[in-house]
Amino acid sequence: MSKLTKLALVPRAFLADTVIRRPGPRPEAERRGLLRVQVVAQSIHDTIGGRKIPGFSISPVILRRYSVPEAGTQAILGWGQKASGNRAAAAAARYGLRLIRAEDGFIRSIRRTDPPLSLLLDEHGMHFDPARPSIVDVELAKYRDAPLGDGQRVRIRKIIRTMIEAGVSKYNQNRDPASLPQSPYVLVLDQARNDSSVLASGGRTDDFLRMLEKARDDYPDHLIIVRSHPDHASGKTGGYFRPEHIAAHENVVEDKGHAHPCALLDGADHVYVYSSQAGFEALLRGKPVTCFGTPFYAWRGLTDDHGPQPGYERQQCRIDELAHAVLIDATRYFHPETGAPCEIETVIEHIALYRKMIANDPPRAVLHGFSMMKKKSGVPERFFPATEFVTDPRIIEDDPTLPVISWGKALEIGKGKLGDAPLPERPSRIIRVEDGFTRSRGLGAAFVDPLSWIVDPFGIHYDHETLSLIEKTLIEHEFTSEERNRAADYRMKLIGLGISKYNLARGAPWIRPEGRHVILVPGQVEDDMSIRYGSPAVRTNRGLLEAVRARNPDAYILYRPHPDIVEGFRPGNPMDDGNGIADEIDCNADIHDVLSKVDAVEVMTSLTGMEALMRGLPVTCHGLPFYAGWGLTNDLLPCPKRGRRLTLDELVYVAYIATPRFIGPVSGHPITAEQALDALAAAPVIPPKAPRALIARLAGHWLSRRNRAATTTGPLKDWPASARHRTSVT
Repeated sequence: MSKLTKLALVPRAFLADTVIRRPGPRPEAERRGLLRVQVVAQSIHDTIGGRKIPGFSISPVILRRYSVPEAGTQAILGWGQKASGNRAAAAAARYGLRLIRAEDGFIRSIRRTDPPLSLLLDEHGMHFDPARPSIVDVELAKYRDAPLGDGQRVRIRKIIRTMIEAGVSKYNQNRDPASLPQSPYVLVLDQARNDSSVLASGGRTDDFLRMLEKARDDYPDHLIIVRSHPDHASGKTGGYFRPEHIAAHENVVEDKGHAHPCALLDGADHVYVYSSQAGFEALLRGKPVTCFGTPFYAWRGLTDDHGPQPGYERQQCRIDELAHAVLIDATRYFHPETGAPCEIETVIEHIALYRKMIANDPPRAVLHGFSMMKKKSGVPERFFPATEFVTDPRIIEDDPTLPVISWGKALEIGKGKLGDAPLPERPSRIIRVEDGFTRSRGLGAAFVDPLSWIVDPFGIHYDHETLSLIEKTLIEHEFTSEERNRAADYRMKLIGLGISKYNLARGAPWIRPEGRHVILVPGQVEDDMSIRYGSPAVRTNRGLLEAVRARNPDAYILYRPHPDIVEGFRPGNPMDDGNGIADEIDCNADIHDVLSKVDAVEVMTSLTGMEALMRGLPVTCHGLPFYAGWGLTNDLLPCPKRGRRLTLDELVYVAYIATPRFIGPVSGHPITAEQALDALAAAPVIPPKAPRALIARLAGHWLSRRNRAATTTGPLKDWPASARHRTSVT
């Protein structure tokens, strides 16, 4: 900075000092007991400013290098010991304000590029800097006068157990290693060169080499695995071990750091670290850990310490006390979808869902039968985040055993899509995909992206002749009371929020006829695969209505055509289906209102039957949908393999909670079934724009004509007013 610039800033700084110290009305944040904080960099504000952090009011104004704090500012926030952290420290010292340093939490996110799901906000020091106490030490000190209670110990031990079982670490995007060494091994962990935690302990290459020699001396007959830091593996930065360091020893091998570390930690007999967080994760697993630096968990009676002593006396503790202080007391967590404060269990569950999902997915596969809209919108990548989709015919020819991910029955019926890659000769696996039962707020035919898919490695749920994942689970799974209770709560929540498969805009209330036994008959798209493979006797909407009338000659039959037909996305004419049979054709009333007023429901395979079951209505099945045959419905067709008698909540648990995959619209990562209900309830219904709607209608008609010859009409709004009965399209 030039001398002239410095002179120009003197009056500004003087006036700013005067303004800051000027008495005046207390800011609203201060009146509400919040600490008013100003950050020093836009990147930090982008990370933290949008979070609702209890006790903090983050100013929207960035404290630039040569600006001064806003009036009412009580603290300055920077990031760790990086440049912004040092700027924050200088500004706080100059203006007599509190200094807060932020760092990522110990369970940060799925991908490194995702917003952090946990943060440490430390006014004392930094957990990786052994020169002075940090928030970890402050939280641990509380246990001297108030030791952990029984409930706290039970909670932290359950958290540790869940983390280990699910393989939860700081970053979690990578797959587990394909295989582990057969011989006993110990781990020596490299770190990113010039990492803050290494520099804080004065680390050099010689320290890492001493660590390797110590491992070889302690375990001369073991395999020594030197694991590179993921940043080194990705080429982002270097490490401390060079190839010649590893090649100099016969029993030393390098792990490139591409795979997730948890499985390696699980199998190691001993872990050697400088200051890596992986040493803490090893302690959680009960592994012996040797430290050559001074991480936050060293010098507490838990590790074999060869690094510099900290600049203060560290409190001795047990691992559950350290874990509680670090993972619960010192760290703030944020909901992966809403960004609101949450508990650590929510973040762990979020990551565990991802880890479970990618563990079952193939590394590479060929997509088949997916529409171009699904492919271009990136939907398959969200539901298969760790799978590479192969489109190059040469690669497919070189590896004819590549798995195939097929949309429904597209593979079996030879129904490909424009742009499909050639199929492998003998795929090693076939994974079939269909929309889940709480799909979206809007129709799939209108190109509204789904929140849920059912990914089935066995069959598909609407084909009663083959064993599907849902059917297999319903036959074999031993249900727990916890699962039944969760399903009951889920069912009540779904009904309370009014969630269905498509969640269209609600229409006018339906008026029930007085003194009549009312049967709801939901129509379907007649060329739908669920009818083709799940309803061998009755295959048309008119045939269903005739069968219902024959069984119930005096009933009031309410017919609801499928919304794809109502909106014109699929061919069909509800008037032709219901004329002379149905007492009323309703195309607009709120389906939840209708289900609350009818007496019974009769279906071919429609999901409305399942939604009726959840509301306690008697349901008669003319086909064999996934929910028939378990003792919950009146089944007109036999299904001997479904002989097990189930409760409604057991059926709900499998079909709505355990089997589908749910992807959050905000995070793009797996969420729970309950979180998906919240997302659907909060989402607006956005009608498709004219070109998109036209394309959807043309595509729907063309695809339907491929499957069957049909007389088509336009959407319901083009029919005569007299043909619409009492209701109209929303």
